[in-house]
Amino acid sequence: MERRLTLSLMDARPMQPGHVLVITKRHAPTLLDLRADEAQEVIEHTLEISKALARTLDADGINAFQNNGLSAGQSVPHYHMHVVPRHTDDGAKFGPARLRVAAPRAELSALATRIRAALPGQSSTS
Repeated sequence: MERRLTLSLMDARPMQPGHVLVITKRHAPTLLDLRADEAQEVIEHTLEISKALARTLDADGINAFQNNGLSAGQSVPHYHMHVVPRHTDDGAKFGPARLRVAAPRAELSALATRIRAALPGQSSTS
């Protein structure tokens, strides 16, 4: 989904099925580099994605987090928020993307279609 200042996309190496990234369109390495309007839109966009994940995947919890700087575990030098649907006893482990298994593109595309359809103002054909 695209907004004025942000985009969302499926994480190629998800912690859980439905793991989405919300990123800024303008390059900003960390939270400390965001403008106030970008920070506000990231949170609003994350809220929309979280609600869509809860509806689509029947998630009973959501992890929304981001890392700032190498010492904090940031591996991509562009600001991004992780939005991860959670289920009781799902066994998800936090860790670097390089240690997670890449999801098949077809699976990511199918999930993206379902999540997009659950967003406000969207339909299953958009």
